[in-house]
Amino acid sequence: MKFYSFACCSALLLSGRAAAEKTAADTKLRNLYTSCNPSSPWEDGCPTAASAQTIAETVCSMDEFFTLCSLIEMSPVISDMLNGDGTYTLFAANNAAFDVILNMVDLSDEEIMGLLRYHIAPNLLTYNELLQIAPGKIETSVPGASIDVNARDEVLLNGKVKITTRDIVASNGIIQVVVQVIRTQQVRWILQRTVT
Repeated sequence: MKFYSFACCSALLLSGRAAAEKTAADTKLRNLYTSCNPSSPWEDGCPTAASAQTIAETVCSMDEFFTLCSLIEMSPVISDMLNGDGTYTLFAANNAAFDVILNMVDLSDEEIMGLLRYHIAPNLLTYNELLQIAPGKIETSVPGASIDVNARDEVLLNGKVKITTRDIVASNGIIQVVVQVIRTQQVRWILQRTVT
């Protein structure tokens, strides 16, 4: 009985903590707009607005991300994640970047989905926060796989991938547009550890 009662209460505490984290993330997204100063160090002065669209809807509304949109729609798990209520950061590569990787390496559908999950961080990361993390690592939605973050004048992911468009805000997170698909020396290991 005591164990059941404890399990019950801990589940309530966990769901309460998740709700508090979601509320904090929503507040952070709202504050990106209300505290925006046009003379801030952001490329355009303020984050790029995406209105009330989810990350997936935002990506799919832009022609330059047709390939990424198609790949997201191929996986119910990733589609649900990027259309859901969580708070995520998507490192989004454009069509040309995906063409390079898809033509360079023969990947199965499962491996492609793993590569996509490697581009999703399970929390909200603004460009300025990435600068503060550097040098460091960020967690991805692939268990045990992280992305290295370095910065001097700009953020570099895994030592060479630049962010070209910063902080596109969506209803469930933020999009950082990257110049190429983020790869790692352990790409096959990462791909094998994912489940679609």
